[in-house]
Amino acid sequence: MIKHTKVGRMINLLGIGAFALGMALRITRDTQDYSSFSLPLIIIGLVLIIATNFFKRKKDDDS
Repeated sequence: MIKHTKVGRMINLLGIGAFALGMALRITRDTQDYSSFSLPLIIIGLVLIIATNFFKRKKDDDS
């Protein structure tokens, strides 16, 4: 993640968190009320993780 900007890192962490929460809601059977949120959270997480590719640093940028 060194090659990403700060915004890219935050988007990546939000994507990983959304994906993990969606997977957790999908796997557990106790949360039947929230199981309908699992698939949208998984998709949002994957989209955010893919979107981090657009937030890369330029080669001459040192900060």
